[in-house]
Amino acid sequence: MKSYLKNQPEMRIVFTDDVMVGKSSYSAGRMELAGYNFCQGVRARDFESQRTLYIMPPEGEFILMNYRINNEFAPPFRIYTIVEESNYKLELVIKLNANFSNTVKAGNIVITFNAPKATQSVYFNVPKQFKDIHKTDYNQNEHLCTWKIPKITGGSENTLDVKFTLQENKPNLFRRELGPLVMSFEIPNYNVSHMQIKELKVMSSDPKNTAQRWVRVFTKAKSYVVRIN
Repeated sequence: MKSYLKNQPEMRIVFTDDVMVGKSSYSAGRMELAGYNFCQGVRARDFESQRTLYIMPPEGEFILMNYRINNEFAPPFRIYTIVEESNYKLELVIKLNANFSNTVKAGNIVITFNAPKATQSVYFNVPKQFKDIHKTDYNQNEHLCTWKIPKITGGSENTLDVKFTLQENKPNLFRRELGPLVMSFEIPNYNVSHMQIKELKVMSSDPKNTAQRWVRVFTKAKSYVVRIN
C-alpha cells in the first residue's frame, strides 16, 4: 500500500467473499489462505469472520499483508528447455509460454542463466520477427547470459536458441554448469491468487481528510527460478 494521508486516519479494508479464512468445510470455488501475517498496527479481529482489516496507515509505502494459498494454481509462465551436445559444443533451446489470457500483457521480462566456465563463445538465435525487439547479451567475466523481452501477450510462445562453443571437448561434463534460469517480470491486471479488495474506506469524519482511493492489480516477480534439465 501507499498512503499520503495526514494524521493517520483509520482505514477499513474489506476483501471479496471468495476468500476463505480459518477453518471451514466448504472451499469449492474459493481461494483458501494457508497462512498470512500483517504489518504492525493492523487490527485483524474481523478478518476470519468478515474478511475485514482496520489500520491507521503510516505515511508512505508499506506491505499490508503477506499470505500463502492452498489452492492449485497455474503459474503465469511455463519454461521448457532442451539441451543438445556435440563436439566442443552445447546448444540450449528455451521455450517461454505465457500461461494467461491474451487480453493481458506482461512487460520488463528478463531471463538470466549461467554459461559453463569453459565457454569460448556464445551465439544467440532469436526468431526473425523479434530480432530488433528481443535483446541478448553474454557477460564473459561473469559467465552470465541475459535475454530481455519488453512485452509478451498472453497465450504466446517465445523461443531462444543459444549455442555455446567450449574450450574443451567435454560437453556432457559442462552441461551441468548451465542454468538455472532466473526470471523477473511484471504483469498489470493479473493476480495468480485472485485475491481482491472489495472495499477501501477512510473512516475519518474530518472534511479535510477527503481522499482519492485507487486499487490496482499488479503482479511482479524477481525470483522465478527454473532448472535446466
